Amino acid sequence: MTTRRPGRRAWRGALVLTIGLASCAPYSLGYLDHAVDHATQEDIAKDMGPPPTVRRPGNGSVEWVYYDRGSSVGGYTGYARQAYCREFVLIFDKDKILRTWRTQDCHDPVPPPNVPPASP
Repeated sequence: MTTRRPGRRAWRGALVLTIGLASCAPYSLGYLDHAVDHATQEDIAKDMGPPPTVRRPGNGSVEWVYYDRGSSVGGYTGYARQAYCREFVLIFDKDKILRTWRTQDCHDPVPPPNVPPASP
């Protein structure tokens, strides 16, 4: 008679779930890490598309901001929550080279595509 190890099975399930979630990231974190200090704005735009938001902090750098809003699946109600939002902020120097990047909660939520802004 063999003894089952439920802990081992749960560990495998957690590993598969973790790998699955990491592969769902909108932008490959490994790609961004590798791109630091040599990728140009043109390289990034070619691989990730044009940035939805561009910020100019005034110190000669430029920040490109991409957004991850998670799944748009609405479930049974047809209503998709917009509570989850992460920014991927890519910081370029004056020579248009990617110098660093970070993720953070969205500060200035951008309306979903094809939705007109609210009336004043």
